[in-house]
Amino acid sequence: PGTPGSAGSTLRLVPGVWQQLWRTPSAVASGLLASGRLDGTQWRISVQLGAAGDCFVGATFDGHAATQATDCVPIVPPPAGAGTLQRFVLQQRTLHQHTGLTGYAGLAGPRTAYLVARLSDGRSVRVRPAQAGGRRYLALALPAGLTVTGVTGYDRAGQPIARW
Repeated sequence: PGTPGSAGSTLRLVPGVWQQLWRTPSAVASGLLASGRLDGTQWRISVQLGAAGDCFVGATFDGHAATQATDCVPIVPPPAGAGTLQRFVLQQRTLHQHTGLTGYAGLAGPRTAYLVARLSDGRSVRVRPAQAGGRRYLALALPAGLTVTGVTGYDRAGQPIARW
């Protein structure tokens, strides 16, 4: 309501993706969020913040070939709760591969010290936020066939702050 700078006007942040058509889009910020080794395959998940949004880039290296997958989501303010997790395929299981990997990545809430992700096989994984471009992100990788079935976010005192 109102015009910017006038009495009664309020500024709103509208989630979305900003693009300048006359410029080549490039990452404003980027960073490594998580990495590790699963079933003999090295993996990493990084983020690129730019014109396409928050783009999560997953890569795998199994000694023979490398794969890469990217999943972009609109830029939004940090969540009020613990955070969000977006699922994407890091590495497809094929006839010649005995493994496949699924990545999860998302934005962490400002109060989140860590998340505990409950997995479809009954185990749990603890995930700490990583910083990139002034924003806090969460990321993990799981073997194909496992999924995240629930998440609990905790603050610095170890108290639960959100559950989904």
